Order: sequence, then C-alpha cells, then structure tokens
Amino acid sequence: MKIPVLKFNFFYLFFGSLILFVLFSPTFSASAESNEEWDVKLLTDTPYSIEQEDGSILFFDNESDYNSYLDDQNKPQSRCATCNQTTQKLVNSETKYSQFINYHPVTPYWTPAEYYMLSVSDSFSVTGSLKWKDVTVSVNVSKSVGASAKITADPKGEKESRLGIYSDIYFTRYHNVTKDPVGQVIKSYYTNFARPVGAPSVKVVFR
Repeated sequence: MKIPVLKFNFFYLFFGSLILFVLFSPTFSASAESNEEWDVKLLTDTPYSIEQEDGSILFFDNESDYNSYLDDQNKPQSRCATCNQTTQKLVNSETKYSQFINYHPVTPYWTPAEYYMLSVSDSFSVTGSLKWKDVTVSVNVSKSVGASAKITADPKGEKESRLGIYSDIYFTRYHNVTKDPVGQVIKSYYTNFARPVGAPSVKVVFR
C-alpha cells in the first residue's frame, strides 16, 4: 500500500522542480520589446530657456520674464501674511501629435521597398525641429536598444519610401502674477513648458 503513495509524491516533486527550473532558469528572459530605450530631448532657439533633466524644457518670451522666474525661484517659498505671493494660471495647453522629426538613418535615400527590417543593432540618433507660436523647438530622438522588427512598406515594391521618426510633444503656457500682502500686482510674467509624450514611433513615408 505504500508504493502508490511514493509514486504520487514523486510526481509532485518532479512537477514542482520543473516549474522552478522554468521560472528561475538564466535562459528565461522577457521579450526584446521590454528592452527598448528611447531618449527624447528638447531645445529652443531662444537663449531664455532652462533644460530639464527629463528632456523637457522651460522657456520664456523675453529676458524680463526669464529674470522674473529666476527671482521667484531664489526666494523662500513660504506662505505668510506679510510675504509677496505668486500665483500661476494655465493659459494654454496643447499636444502636437505625430510630429515628423527626421528620417531614420537606415533609409538615407528614397527607394522602392516591400518592407524594411530593423535589427537590434540599428541604434540611431536624429534631430529635427517644429514651430510652436514664435519659437522653434529642436527635438533630438535617440534609441540605444531596440527589438528586431519588420515594417511593411509597399507590398508591390513600386512606391519609393523611407522610414520617418515621429514624436508627440506637449506644450503648456502659464501666466504668473506676484502680488504684495495688500493685493497689489508687483509683476507678471509668462512661462512656457514643452515635454515629449510617450515613446516616438517609426513610420513608412511615401513620395
């Protein structure tokens, strides 16, 4: 009567060991998609701007607004009845979707193609620009690690195409007003902020 019990226990011991091996085996890894690393950095053509660590940028209409912002940042941010207070109001916000940045380096020329193959070695860095109001925003997109991918172009292989890099950029504009303890306006200035949204994309561009 003991033999069936031993076989039963041996089955669960073997099955449990198999599960642990699959879960903790060094050859078991996540898909290559999870290793994709995009880096997007923004710059402007105005000297009155401050780059942020996350790649976004804070910029100003003129030198006066820039200095007003710096002056507020250098003062203690305490709230008291005898202190000047600065309030911030959102004036405008918009997302510019699918902004063309530049062509992918693997397609330097227009050529007829049925599809494109990108491998993990196709890391790249491209720079382009876009206009927001009267400011030109420069966008640098780089990708250090990628996943192999097949991108369909023209199934007949007749249309000339290239691969383009696109990115979404979010813009906001604020009006900042500083008042003294009795409510009189001491100064007012505007701040603008731009940041990349989500991961860039690679699309086929035809001509």
